[in-house]
Amino acid sequence: MARNTELMPSFSNVRAGDTATLAFPLGKTYDSLHIPYAGVTLAQLKNPRIEVNGQPLMSWRDGTVIDSLNKRLGHNVEDGILDIHFKRSELKTLMEQRMFGLGTASYAPDGTPYPSPISGVNLLVDIDQAATNPVLTATALKSNAAPIGTVTKVRSFPVSINPGDNTIDNITRNDTASIAAIHLFTSATIEEMAVYMDQVRTFFGKTSIIEKIQRDHGRAPQAGCYSADFVLDGDMLQALTLKGLQDFRFNFKAADATPAATAGMVYVEYFDNWLGI
Repeated sequence: MARNTELMPSFSNVRAGDTATLAFPLGKTYDSLHIPYAGVTLAQLKNPRIEVNGQPLMSWRDGTVIDSLNKRLGHNVEDGILDIHFKRSELKTLMEQRMFGLGTASYAPDGTPYPSPISGVNLLVDIDQAATNPVLTATALKSNAAPIGTVTKVRSFPVSINPGDNTIDNITRNDTASIAAIHLFTSATIEEMAVYMDQVRTFFGKTSIIEKIQRDHGRAPQAGCYSADFVLDGDMLQALTLKGLQDFRFNFKAADATPAATAGMVYVEYFDNWLGI
């Protein structure tokens, strides 16, 4: 499989208080995107999101969240460069890793249209008003042309955390998706986490033990990010299958000293086809 490192087109609207947009050239498969930035901090890169055909694929609160999740997976992280990974290099086989590359081809080599034609892929970032003379560029690592297939989707939503037991029962699900990980970003101290699927507890542990097990499997837990990771062995089939599921709950216990209504943000990583969740 040929791989190319290519400079991307220029961002548009790179200025404080505006939404910078990067349009992806279509055809090849995107393995990763690397974004040097200056005159702006990661925290000032607000609401970065990948859209395909105008529909959300991945979204995050700001650049610090992407950076933290990259560190957690053991990706090399360097100051002044924000990386977005499509290929899942933490999976064990090359076939599985490359399966998640973002295909943007609409036609086979013989001209036959693929079932899910791609009309546009864009990265959008809201630049904070406080940024001073922001500069953004991008370089992509690409591989052979392919249609969009299995992808990672990242969905996020805010939560209000109280001391003691908390339950999230409104995580989006459908029959085509599986959940690879759930990440809770908060200043609260989370002592335990659990997942219930149709009232059956399928995941539970003290945070200290959960994070120890994650380190055993090459993860690097980050401060302020509490993760339930279901693919620690690098096997995509270990993600939690949602097909036929009637009830899904993510429970966690916050320390007794947690102030009432402490803010948190949940990020759910799905393995799914493009037309799913």
